Amino acid sequence: MYNWGMWNEKLKRAVNRFGPALLWMTLIFIGSSLPSARVSDDQLVDLIAHKSVHLLEYSILAILLRRATGSWLSAILIAGVFSFSDEYHQTFVPGRNGRWQDSMVDIFGAILGWFCLTIKAKVKYDVESTDKKVQAAVCDGQAITCNSVAETKSLARLLLPYLENGGVLALYGDLGAGKTTFVQGLAKALRINQRVNSPSFVLMREFTVPNGKKLKKLVHVDLYRLTNVIEIESLGLEEKFNEPKTLTVIEWPERLGDNLPKAARKIEITITDENHRLFKLRDF
Repeated sequence: MYNWGMWNEKLKRAVNRFGPALLWMTLIFIGSSLPSARVSDDQLVDLIAHKSVHLLEYSILAILLRRATGSWLSAILIAGVFSFSDEYHQTFVPGRNGRWQDSMVDIFGAILGWFCLTIKAKVKYDVESTDKKVQAAVCDGQAITCNSVAETKSLARLLLPYLENGGVLALYGDLGAGKTTFVQGLAKALRINQRVNSPSFVLMREFTVPNGKKLKKLVHVDLYRLTNVIEIESLGLEEKFNEPKTLTVIEWPERLGDNLPKAARKIEITITDENHRLFKLRDF
C-alpha cells in the first residue's frame, strides 16, 4: 500500500528545491521566444545592454541551480547546456539569431553568480567568525588578532554594543599599534562623518553622535604629549568621565596614573609584525 503522505512530502521538497530554477528557466525561454527588441539606436549601447541581461539571467539561474543541486559544478554545467539549447531554439524564432558566442556570455554569467555568492558566503563566515572571537574575548579574556586596518575597524564596530552605555575606554599600545585606527572604527560605527585623526596637538576632540539614542557623544583623547599632572588636570577630563551618554576613548592612558577611573575598560594592543595586531580586552 502506498504511503501517499510520504510521497506528497517528497514532492513538496522537490518543488521547493527545483521549482525556482525551473520557473526562471521558463521565463528565460519565453523571453528568447519573443522577437529581439533594440534598446538603443547606438549599436554599442544596444550590445552592452543585451549582454548585461544575459549575464544577469544566468547569474541568477546558476544561484538557483546551486540551491537545487547542491553543487556549483552541476549548476554551471546545467546552465551551459540550457544556454546552448536556448540559442539553438532561437534559430527558429523570427527576428532572432542563435549565436554560440552568447552561450559563452551565459556561462560566464553563471560563473559570475558562483563568484558573487561565494564572496558573500565568505564575508558572512568571516563576520560570524569574528563575532564569536569577540564574544570569547569579552567573556573569557581571549586575545583577538587583526590582520589589517579594515579588521581593526571591524573589531571596533563589533565591540560597540559593549560600549554603548558610555564610560571610559583606555587604549594601550606603542606608536603605530592602531589605537587611532580603532577609534576611527568606532566613529564610523556611530555614523560620525567628521574626520577622526589623532588629537596629539589639540589633546582632545569631541564628536556628536548623530541620532544617538544611547550614546550622544564620542570624546577622543590623546595624552602622548602630556608630561605632568597639572597639564592633565587642565583638560577637565574628570568632567568628561562623568558626563552621561558619553564614551571617552583615551590613547596613552598611562599618563593618567591613578587618575584613570577604576571602572575604565581597557584594550592592550600589541604589534606582532608589520600587518598583525593582537588585541587583549580587559574589564569588559
